[in-house]
Amino acid sequence: MNREDLMKHAEVAMSVAKSDLLERGKVLPTLVMVPGKNQPYIMTPVADENLIPPILMKEKPEAFTWAAELWIRRPDSSERREAIEVVGGCGITRVLIRQGFHKQEGKIVFEDRWVPSEIELAGYAVNLGMSDGTLGQIMGVWDVAPSGGRVYYVPTRGFRIWVPEGWRMAREVAVDDGKPRPTFYRDSKPHGAVRVTTFWRKTEETRDPRAEARAESERRRQTPGVENVAVEEKQNSVIVSFSQVVKEPKQDQETRMYVWLVHDALGHILVTFASNVNDRESEIMDEIVSIREIVNRIDRL
Repeated sequence: MNREDLMKHAEVAMSVAKSDLLERGKVLPTLVMVPGKNQPYIMTPVADENLIPPILMKEKPEAFTWAAELWIRRPDSSERREAIEVVGGCGITRVLIRQGFHKQEGKIVFEDRWVPSEIELAGYAVNLGMSDGTLGQIMGVWDVAPSGGRVYYVPTRGFRIWVPEGWRMAREVAVDDGKPRPTFYRDSKPHGAVRVTTFWRKTEETRDPRAEARAESERRRQTPGVENVAVEEKQNSVIVSFSQVVKEPKQDQETRMYVWLVHDALGHILVTFASNVNDRESEIMDEIVSIREIVNRIDRL
């Protein structure tokens, strides 16, 4: 089922939810599953969002929609309002429709409607996943990348990242700011996880990314324990890569850190991958090759 067909299912679910609201004064939270072509739909009330992932895992429908009533907060305001929200899913594809409303003199008055673009929804879904694991699961952000890989938009961290087939996203609490951030790793027998940090220039002074990258590479070559320093020039950036054995704070075990610094006109993007120091290079080479491609495709938002 393509995105257009999935949106048609979401529109039907929204129409039903609006009718419920007008007739009963409330929306019955409903999960509709499409088992497959020419098979009858499965419709069930699901008031608890935490029940949706296990139901979907058990039934394994081709597609689904979930409609519910919720409170939303206006941007940059403490004001809240009511809305109907419908999420549609098929594989890793998601669509969303949000219909605002309010009650006036005993009547329902519908307000504006939000139908995010594919890119807008991708960023919204990742933000949901960072704050609520269950909502992230409903939005498919934890799903394994299919053939051809998938792209994640991470607005809170300011980057867009592609991961190859068989990789997925997880979340952790960042040490530097105590906030959730994504990590990326191979689903089958991973040796470590990829972490991304974006740095932005604090001044408007013009810089030379190539000169900065060369200086960075020379500094790394002179640092004890740093190995495999390399510089790769791209059209709009320069990538400095190296590896180093480090000892993490409060940990006795050493790890081998693989580092890529993407220098561009706006600052640099730091990509790291940490593996056990005892892992043989031949064991992790497939992951390193994949990460190099990830680094080549990473970009700012």
